[in-house]
Amino acid sequence: MVKFFHEGGPFTFLLLLLAIVVVVLSVKKTVELFIQNRDPLSPGMENGINAILFWSGIMVVIPFLITFWALNVASKGMSMANDISPPLIWEGIHNVLIPIIFSLTFFTFAAIVWFILRVRYKKLLEKSM
Repeated sequence: MVKFFHEGGPFTFLLLLLAIVVVVLSVKKTVELFIQNRDPLSPGMENGINAILFWSGIMVVIPFLITFWALNVASKGMSMANDISPPLIWEGIHNVLIPIIFSLTFFTFAAIVWFILRVRYKKLLEKSM
């Protein structure tokens, strides 16, 4: 696992930090909605649920921006080099795709959690009205 993050570059650790934030938010809101049956009209309830989707969405955007930046820098270096081996190019492509795959996979799970929490929130909201 450490090798995975090392190959993905320094921004993979930023994605890991955001993933931890999303997991903490998800656990907190799951406990509030399913175990504590907290009032859906309480302050921050809906914003906390939507923050799960927002931060996981940011996790998807960051790797794409970084990938485009890295490809730009790499293409400039490749244009100045005389001879570049294909395995070197493919290793670079492999490394640049790691954060994208990680963030898209995590976003999928976060979106499912968001949907489940959103449905529970709406049901509690209907009951309270």
